Amino acid sequence: MTASQMDHTIDARTGERFDETIDVVVIGFGYAGGVAAIEAHDAGASVILLEKASHPGGISICSGGGARAAKDAETALLYLKATCGGRTPEDVLAVLAHGMVEIGDYLRNLAEICDANVSSTLERSVEWEAAKRGGNYPLPGWET
Repeated sequence: MTASQMDHTIDARTGERFDETIDVVVIGFGYAGGVAAIEAHDAGASVILLEKASHPGGISICSGGGARAAKDAETALLYLKATCGGRTPEDVLAVLAHGMVEIGDYLRNLAEICDANVSSTLERSVEWEAAKRGGNYPLPGWET
């Protein structure tokens, strides 16, 4: 679309004209979309986040607000490789494993902004039997 076309763009539903320029468009307001929008904004981009549903969350809602974390990236990589059975490239899994180690601090920093609480089953292992056993499956790396 050319600049002159944008100047004359009209919303078919409302009849309103629009001509805003955005650096980053994020589609979907689940965990990934929300974090992508925050990171792009914090890097100085103008961002618009589009969500088709009336409430944010996407399929992230299925996690009940939880995110998978790990204590050690190398051990987490062993677990991810075992659970994926060779169907996902190791370099992709390595990025995920490192992210799983960093996510706790990342979420705590986000929560601090709005006085939200973040807790970890790893920190409450006395109360949470599932946390004592580590991962869902008894595969190499489960303990992280």
